[in-house]
Amino acid sequence: MEGFSNTSILPGSEYRVPLAPVNGPVLTVVPGFPAYPPELSYPRQPHTDEPAVVLRQTDKGRLVFFPGDIERTMWLSGNTDLSRLLQNAVRWVAGGTAPVEIEGRGFIEVFAWETQPGFAVHVLNYTNPNVHRGWVREFYPIGEQKVRMKLPSGRGIKRVELLRAGKDIPFKVRDGAVEFTIPSVEDYEVAALYSNS
Repeated sequence: MEGFSNTSILPGSEYRVPLAPVNGPVLTVVPGFPAYPPELSYPRQPHTDEPAVVLRQTDKGRLVFFPGDIERTMWLSGNTDLSRLLQNAVRWVAGGTAPVEIEGRGFIEVFAWETQPGFAVHVLNYTNPNVHRGWVREFYPIGEQKVRMKLPSGRGIKRVELLRAGKDIPFKVRDGAVEFTIPSVEDYEVAALYSNS
């Protein structure tokens, strides 16, 4: 619930499957209520025991289950509270650390995986006033994106190449991670990390 201090109600998903009560729910569902007129815009039932999210931790791992389509609702609405809730859930499942971290301005999607020559980090730039409407007529380039990726034990990096830009870039390996900066991203960039082991 990081980032939600002094908050009693968060937006919910547009569609959901009702769930039976669980022990120690983190969030519960508040039934919908009219937004207008303002004098009638208040929750009729301020609390329920129906979970809005279920969290489980076992010896084998962690699980987060949202019984509603909060990712779809976030995408359509652009709601920053739902975005934060999803990001917090992913961080919790990952144990508080992500294998890839990117620092920079803009609205991006990042995914990485191991390839035959090493690793690939894909950065998609969604920074656009029409991002939630489904059509993009113009790209809004973003500036520097500082990347830090944890490396598996015993793996090193000998070269980092930006495939879209068609050039090698400088990098550092320290504390078991590779660090480099992508100077800019117009719409899409791939950083290919070539392993030396």
